[in-house]
Amino acid sequence: MRAYRVEQTLSEDGVLELRALPFRAGEIVEVIILSREDKVDEGQNFPLKGKVLSYEKPTEPVAQDDWEVAKLVQYRRLELACPLEEWMQQGLAYSGL
Repeated sequence: MRAYRVEQTLSEDGVLELRALPFRAGEIVEVIILSREDKVDEGQNFPLKGKVLSYEKPTEPVAQDDWEVAKLVQYRRLELACPLEEWMQQGLAYSGL
């Protein structure tokens, strides 16, 4: 099976047009449509890059729940009422960590 990947934007009327595909006329192909909404922009792969001012106990394990929330926010599967960095600071202030 040969695979061919192309990104297209769906028109307002819901039509998707594919042109100049690398297959022969009459060849049977399978079409799978995937939404890009779960994909993260390149600039957001490291949303906290450059944000750390100092490391306290850098070899200590990361709190698993906080890590999971951060990843859900990164992949846009969770939306917080405030920015992630602020949410983390509020959590640290309450627990005294």
